[in-house]
Amino acid sequence: MKQKELSVSLRVIVPLVAAAVIILAAVYIPLLGQNLAQQNPDRAALYTPCLITVWLSVLPVLAALVVAWFIFSDIGRDMSFSLRNAARLRLICYLAIADTALYIAGAVLLAALNALHPGILVVLLCVIFMGFFLSVAAAALSHLTRKAAELKAENDLTI
Repeated sequence: MKQKELSVSLRVIVPLVAAAVIILAAVYIPLLGQNLAQQNPDRAALYTPCLITVWLSVLPVLAALVVAWFIFSDIGRDMSFSLRNAARLRLICYLAIADTALYIAGAVLLAALNALHPGILVVLLCVIFMGFFLSVAAAALSHLTRKAAELKAENDLTI
């Protein structure tokens, strides 16, 4: 696959992922929360704060997708290994850390309130591990991209 084709393919994926995240946060999570609130009326007061937390957690994800769009555009322009993309990958790392920290804080708060449903715990742990993995992967890619950009700049100076 050529760089231009790769860039187009990756940029097609970004809005699809964004749409999936928005549908998940706007439709599925509220329905799931309403179902849990009906099953546990004593914890129904937690529905709105938890829903707001989920909606807040969508913001870093959407911001990371916007940053990824710019990285994918640079791939199409044959500017994959640049210090700008290394900084963008570092930003994605920080966004993933922020999102993961938000979910960790929510899990701790729900546990402290003795309101951490086992099903929600499983989902929270999956989200936390995915965020942790994404932050580590983005940090590693940022480091590698920065090193490659430095080597490229050094190589361009010697020719």
